[in-house]
Amino acid sequence: MLIDQITIDAFRQDFTLDKDWIHLGLGILAPHSKTLNSIIDAHRTFLDKNPDDARRHRHKYNDKTLKLAAQYLGTHKNNLILTESTTLSLSLIYLGFKYNQSDEILLSEHEHYSVDALTLHARELFGVKVKKFNLFEDLQNITEEAIIERYIKNITENTRLISVTWVNSCFGVKLPVQKLTSCIRDINAKRPESKRIFTILDAVHGIGIENIPSAEHLGVDYIASGCHKWLFGPRGTGFLWASEIGWKNIQPLIPSFEAECWNAFMGEKFVEEYKKSISKPTICSPGGFRSFEYQWALSYAFENMIALGKNNVEKHIHSLCSLAKDILSESNRITLYTPNNEELSSGLICFNIKDLPAFEFSEIMKNKKIMAGYTPYKESSCRITPGLLNNSREVEKACKTILEIAQ
Repeated sequence: MLIDQITIDAFRQDFTLDKDWIHLGLGILAPHSKTLNSIIDAHRTFLDKNPDDARRHRHKYNDKTLKLAAQYLGTHKNNLILTESTTLSLSLIYLGFKYNQSDEILLSEHEHYSVDALTLHARELFGVKVKKFNLFEDLQNITEEAIIERYIKNITENTRLISVTWVNSCFGVKLPVQKLTSCIRDINAKRPESKRIFTILDAVHGIGIENIPSAEHLGVDYIASGCHKWLFGPRGTGFLWASEIGWKNIQPLIPSFEAECWNAFMGEKFVEEYKKSISKPTICSPGGFRSFEYQWALSYAFENMIALGKNNVEKHIHSLCSLAKDILSESNRITLYTPNNEELSSGLICFNIKDLPAFEFSEIMKNKKIMAGYTPYKESSCRITPGLLNNSREVEKACKTILEIAQ
């Protein structure tokens, strides 16, 4: 059953999207709802009227956000820290990981720019090796087994970090994360702790769509995600989750402003307490004064998604995407990259139109008052992202327009 129409209508009415347009690019940057903006405004008013008093409430408000994020993710808040984006979360891992000189990072050739750049920085800073492989060599016939096989066969005795993107933003392929990590766990069982493989998940296009019981269920060591896409959180918000052993194997990059860290700094045994007494998530939480009102309002986004129901959200988005792929498959001039199989796809639909560059496609659609994008990769493709703020009528109209363009 899809989300009840009254519920989805109420959800959509809380946004001020221009109704003259069809918005099929919201999976990249989501709008704020009216309620979210009112919460942000309330925090901002407090900050403007009495900034020092408001500042003193920051730990309380952040704790509320962490509790609701943990509830949504089915985990404990002590496994989480708040960041500003997927990229910042990934940076804390790749540049904070405790590498050995012989370590190797394994990633596909189809990762996001942020991952490519971070592995380059890690190589230059720490002398680690970076190994890339072609994950989507036969994209039209891709299977879960083929994906797992390509990862596993590229693991070497020096592989220390494996980069995994839950939903690839170039082709829209969802990876079988749990099955992959199960295989990696078997490999780790035969390795000494110093050679243990850690898995990093860029989860930004899976979180807010896919219905998982818990963060731990995925079997990875790190989960990095922004909250300003499918979660409809405030712009400039994100989180980093890590397993217990995951936290043990990264070092802090940015001084933490958490209360325990300040208390240690003001005590007589700062270095001893800083290194031994404070939990790793706390000490790794990036400090500095941020846009407090945005971070504090993030709690509402998680509360809202919990109220909608993860299962309902997943069914609604997958239903719209199935409709879109069915329509686009009608044209032999459209190459659909995203699999029809829901086990291998989520909320991103990527394709190309014969003889039409992806950038030009995006501009043509914009001229027809339909927002659709293209992927920022060397092999760019056209992309639409049907989501919670869309309905079947809009998706059908947009996809039939794409068929007309493709003729």
